[in-house]
Amino acid sequence: MTLSNDFLLQPFSFANGITLRNRVVMAPMTTWSSNADETISDQELAWYHARVEGVGLVVTGCTHVQASGIGFTNEFAAYDDRFVPSRRKLAEAAKSGGAPAVLQIFHAGNKAVPSLIPNGELVGAGAVAAPKGPFNDGKLASRALGHQEIFLM
Repeated sequence: MTLSNDFLLQPFSFANGITLRNRVVMAPMTTWSSNADETISDQELAWYHARVEGVGLVVTGCTHVQASGIGFTNEFAAYDDRFVPSRRKLAEAAKSGGAPAVLQIFHAGNKAVPSLIPNGELVGAGAVAAPKGPFNDGKLASRALGHQEIFLM
């Protein structure tokens, strides 16, 4: 199947009734620009305002759903109600071009940044060490979450 511009510019309706004006989706991108208190920065809001015009759907950059799930520095948070006003500003910026927006949520698991999480305790689906990476020396193993802990996230 060959996609044409005509196809991409046609509306798309989801089963739940949400209709996108076109099939162009702004993919989630990491901006590394939250405030030090993990709220959305003015820089990040401006970034969205500058890019959302004309797309059919906006998917935001990721936000961690638990304090232990932060995957990189300057990542905005969603693990506490104190972040609701900040996320509201993000939603307004992401939807300012007229398209619906989706908040990308995640937990970095064993790839979380030990120096940024409470007590430096890595948690994840299993007790394994993450491969060495920019924030991880590859030596720390995560603690496997119990069944109840997973559902409390």
